[in-house]
Amino acid sequence: RDDTLVEDAKGRRVETGVSLDTFHAFYTSEDNESFSRLMEKEREMFVKKHPWLFDGEKAAQDRMLAIEDARRGGSQLVPLRYEPRNSLMYVPESLEGGGGV
Repeated sequence: RDDTLVEDAKGRRVETGVSLDTFHAFYTSEDNESFSRLMEKEREMFVKKHPWLFDGEKAAQDRMLAIEDARRGGSQLVPLRYEPRNSLMYVPESLEGGGGV
C-alpha cells in the first residue's frame, strides 16, 4: 500500500502502517549500531589524545594472562622476596654500612 509509505528527511521511504513494536525493533537496532560506531571512534580519538592513560593497560593485561597461564599449569610464577622489615622499625640496609646513623 503506497498510502503508508512516506519519505523521511534523508529521502528514504518509511512505512508508517507498521505496529509500534515492529517500528521500534527495526529503528532502535539501527540507532544502536550507529551509536556503537560513534562510541568506538570517540574512544580511539581519546586514546590517541591521552596515550599515557593507557600505558599501564597493556602491562596489566599481560600480568592477567600470565596469572591465567599459571593457573592452567602453563608456567610457574616467580614469588616476590618478602622480608617483614620496614624502615620505621628497622634501619634500612642502605644506611646500615654507611655509619651515618
